Amino acid sequence: MINTQPTSLKVKVGNSAEINFPHNKEFPRGRRHFISIVILVAVMVFLGFVWVNPLATKARTIGVLRYIEELKQVETGFYQGMENLGYKDGENIRYLITPYGESPQRMQALAQELVDQDVDLIVAITNVAASGAKKATEASGRTDIPIIFAYANTPDVTGLVKSFASSGNNLTGVAVNLVELTAKKLEFLKRISPSLKRVGILDADFTDPAGKFAQNELQKVAPQFGVEIVSYKVVNDIGPKAMAEIATLTEKIKPGDVDAFFYLPGPVSNPPQNAQLVIDMTRRLKISAVFLLHSQVERGGLFAYAHDMVVVGKQTATFVDKVLRGNRPSNIPVEFPEKNTLVINLSTARAIEITIPESLLNIADIKIGQ
Repeated sequence: MINTQPTSLKVKVGNSAEINFPHNKEFPRGRRHFISIVILVAVMVFLGFVWVNPLATKARTIGVLRYIEELKQVETGFYQGMENLGYKDGENIRYLITPYGESPQRMQALAQELVDQDVDLIVAITNVAASGAKKATEASGRTDIPIIFAYANTPDVTGLVKSFASSGNNLTGVAVNLVELTAKKLEFLKRISPSLKRVGILDADFTDPAGKFAQNELQKVAPQFGVEIVSYKVVNDIGPKAMAEIATLTEKIKPGDVDAFFYLPGPVSNPPQNAQLVIDMTRRLKISAVFLLHSQVERGGLFAYAHDMVVVGKQTATFVDKVLRGNRPSNIPVEFPEKNTLVINLSTARAIEITIPESLLNIADIKIGQ
């Protein structure tokens, strides 16, 4: 007698539970075809899940290319953002972290080390780091390695990308909005010191075009606030010579020469010791000043208005996630940071005998020395 009771056909997809399908050679042909299609679809869904879900694959290696320690909070936000997205260091993600390059000339060499390690992706913090990574991947014929930049000044102006809509290459990421920040900083300076007429700046021969871009933007908006920009020339923009020049300049500036100081971005501004010379000068002259970073305000600067670096880092993580899921960098538009932060040092305000308007205190995100 032929056994017509159905037997069980077991199909196991990946690590999921077994799926039992009744099977019998006397089943109608249409039913058998239907079961075959169901099995095929299940397998395809699983394979598709593996393809688009980086969390289901082997650990990816991310190179983190760092420029200056002053932007450490961007790194902090990035690692937090990656963890929030489900990436666990040592499990499904691995980080190769470079030392701080500290000079534009060193960044390409550090980036080349990451390329030689065959990383899956490079996160480059600042446009200086991104430029080094771009040059390294191009020189090595490895433009297949995606580069996600964070806190990059005007990437379209500096040549990192063709446009914000589409980079046209292997880069994308989070940019710095210098136009918005420059005008807003000058507005805040004017609100703190309504009578100010002369605003001093360090005028360097910037190897980073973003510094010159910010300077040009400041010159453009200054007449709207009735102020004159006073430039103090720095021939060298990095190294001990730059520091020596800044030390000499800040010592020579006398009371009445300027009413406030505007600390511009660029390599000359990055070293903490250079920023400290300007901080000390503004406190000696008892004038208001706007700085680039939260850390500079913590060390005695009056205030800073800048993109929230932790938020920038978390935003950068979303770009990395998109690329690891199969999206091309050129198809992911460049974004500006989602949040700006106003930091005011009230201890400094008291020391230089300046009263911060209530309107600014009400919108300040961080108040130091309350």
